Amino acid sequence: MLLGLEQQLGLQGSNVEHGEEVDLLPETRTALLFTALQVGKENGLIQEIGQCSRLPTRSALTSTPESTASSTIEIRNNIICIPDLVLGRLLNSESIITRLAGLSLLVTSTQSTRSFTLGTLQCIKQSLPHLLADTDSHFRGEVQSFLKAVLDRMRASTFFMVRGNGRNVGTSESTALASHQEFIVWLHGFLITELSPTASYQRHISAVKGLHHLLRSGIDPSVSSDVLSRLAQNSSQWPFNITIINDIVRRLLSDMLLDPFEDVRQGALDILKLDASSRQHTDQDTKKPSCVTHSSPTSILEHGHADSYAQESLTFDRARAIMLRTGRVDHADGVARLYDLRSFRNSQKHRTTIVGDVQSFSGQDPRLVLIEELTASLERSIEAAKINISNAVSNFPLHGLFTTLR
Repeated sequence: MLLGLEQQLGLQGSNVEHGEEVDLLPETRTALLFTALQVGKENGLIQEIGQCSRLPTRSALTSTPESTASSTIEIRNNIICIPDLVLGRLLNSESIITRLAGLSLLVTSTQSTRSFTLGTLQCIKQSLPHLLADTDSHFRGEVQSFLKAVLDRMRASTFFMVRGNGRNVGTSESTALASHQEFIVWLHGFLITELSPTASYQRHISAVKGLHHLLRSGIDPSVSSDVLSRLAQNSSQWPFNITIINDIVRRLLSDMLLDPFEDVRQGALDILKLDASSRQHTDQDTKKPSCVTHSSPTSILEHGHADSYAQESLTFDRARAIMLRTGRVDHADGVARLYDLRSFRNSQKHRTTIVGDVQSFSGQDPRLVLIEELTASLERSIEAAKINISNAVSNFPLHGLFTTLR
């Protein structure tokens, strides 16, 4: 049986380290093979092995396969052990079925606290860029599901490394913890680079969804617990934290509000709203009783993220200028979403005046102020059209205003 499996995975008569192309069976037999492997993995009959597959306790050494670098498929303690590098090669296949099967075999585990091997993390790093840039939307959706599963398993495994063994964290646990933290930092940086204005639609939408998964994973302590995923709310916490949204990411996401594709614009808006809500909660938690009466450099940095708001104001003015210049529907829709973001942020600030334990409203509702501003702009556009219709069409487009009011 193992000889046949090695032939089908491309191990027979080849060297794993040279990265030679896997010789696969016909499509239908390949699908049947990988379906059987996935079922075996989900039931604990198959396990990936590599250089860093943590064994948390001494008793686990007798019940789970030992983690050693290997290039052959073996049976240990009635479990089929497949090298992680072999499974990683499947991620480069032309077949969608094979790539999804490779991801499933690398990511899924019957033990949610089992850490990833170094080879698994390396294979994901090498393959994730082209997997998320695939033109098949269904395939990209499956990859996003596996990415979310990676974050959930990584949160549980790193928590167990630190808390499960108390303070007695050995060398293998320290190495695994460092590799997992390094992977999260890499993933965050990779997703930011995918927000580049010159990137394709596939890379844009994948990056937006990936950042959303990171935000809901609980790794950023500034994110409100109300928006975290169900597992992030009810299970273990990350032993380390990173800041997901910074000024650079906000600028890139704000620019994506003018993206030609609606789902990219909506995804960017959702993240910016989540960030605005989280920053408002952070400001409220760290608010000091003293009042700031001037905008000195120190007060700007310490109170209200004034630098970020100034940058967002410049982005808003630039977007309006682009809309007036081009008259494109997607640009008008982007300006409408910027209005939506401004209204959302102002309404959050409007609700954060707290007297004792009672949350109250302060000042005039900013949504009414925004409606008055839009109505005034609409009236000016109509008056301009009465005077010169050609000038009004060029310099006073109405689509953005109507979309915002809607």
